[in-house]
Amino acid sequence: MSKGYVYILSNPCMPGIVKVGKTTRTAELRASELFQTGVPTPFAVEHVVYSPDCGALEAEIHSLMPDLRVSRGREFFKAEL
Repeated sequence: MSKGYVYILSNPCMPGIVKVGKTTRTAELRASELFQTGVPTPFAVEHVVYSPDCGALEAEIHSLMPDLRVSRGREFFKAEL
């Protein structure tokens, strides 16, 4: 069990797709880490929630959206904010 945050990120280069993930640091730091050479624009933090067990909360949220997942094993979903 890890205390941390579950977040929703968006990217203007990926309309209609959001990233739902977790971090034990800040969502802003995680978003900045994802802005690498393979992504042309930075991610925006759209929503953050603190959880005493961010891994379990993230897994629960992912389990509610199996048909929206863009790629198996990835945290990207076809969903509007």
